[in-house]
Amino acid sequence: ITSPGTPTNHYDALIVGGGPAGLLTAIMLSQKHPHHRIGVCERRTTPPPSPTDEAVWNDVARFYLLGIGFRGQAALQQMGVMDDFEAASVAVRGRRDWAPGVSGVEDGRITLANKTVTSRVLARDKLVGVLHHHILQRYNDSGIELLYGYDVEPLFEEGGGEAGRVSLRISQCEDVGEGAYAASQESEELCDAESLVTATTNFLIGADGSARTVANAMEQIERSHRQSLSPLQRLF
Repeated sequence: ITSPGTPTNHYDALIVGGGPAGLLTAIMLSQKHPHHRIGVCERRTTPPPSPTDEAVWNDVARFYLLGIGFRGQAALQQMGVMDDFEAASVAVRGRRDWAPGVSGVEDGRITLANKTVTSRVLARDKLVGVLHHHILQRYNDSGIELLYGYDVEPLFEEGGGEAGRVSLRISQCEDVGEGAYAASQESEELCDAESLVTATTNFLIGADGSARTVANAMEQIERSHRQSLSPLQRLF
């Protein structure tokens, strides 16, 4: 495992986005294909802090919170991450409701949740920290490469390019924030188009949420293709 790593020229699988979906995908692929080289490219330059770093996570208001229920916990259990997740999260056993005009904590009425699996809550970025450090500790000898501070632009070449492979441009990014670890919704990165590395992958996975790097590139190729067709061809 490499963290933070430097891109190489080929990956069996490349995941764009180092959030919960991207890191869990890397774990799943490594379990199924332990000898494959799996890259995870994340624009953020700073790896997430340890989930036990209370100096970061005690300031709950800075972070977007996630509630993980039955299906999410089942996935974490299957990936072998459940113990680490439970240690970093808080169980939500019910809800507290207030009558109109009443705001005191002691005046709230607690209703216990009637669920087989108790939902658990933690900061989204803390979950990223859980998964990141789980990979460092449990997949040290695997082919996972965690690439922080890199942006990916897929190159869907006309004619398909090299059979079975997608060409990529990988550029280096730098943090333009204040230096301290920022919540994901507040982080700012500037990527240098001049610092390009060309690479290929057999399997490209878009897990970068609203950035939609892979999806945007595919949609652009589709638009260009449709524009090249005659009106009659566009009907089919």
